[in-house]
Amino acid sequence: ATSATSTPEAEVQDPEEDVELLRKVLARARLESYLEKLTKDLGVETASDLRLVTDEDLQGMGMTVIQRRKFREVATAHSDQHPASAPATAAAGTADLKAKP
Repeated sequence: ATSATSTPEAEVQDPEEDVELLRKVLARARLESYLEKLTKDLGVETASDLRLVTDEDLQGMGMTVIQRRKFREVATAHSDQHPASAPATAAAGTADLKAKP
């Protein structure tokens, strides 16, 4: 009876697992040293949140131009590989862009 009301595990993720995935995504671009700034200063909670970080945010953290480009690359790649984990607002924004002539 309880399984009918429980949330599927795919939707509920352990915060430690979120941080570990964030670390892995950042490590692909050798940017894991920014993990603490992203999580504590900017409030990034999941790897999907990375695409919400602005270039201004990255500059404020002291990232170089190349580091910012690498960050964008891994954030976009993660978002493309895991579209289901993207917030609904981003999906709606993409739908709006596709609907315009």
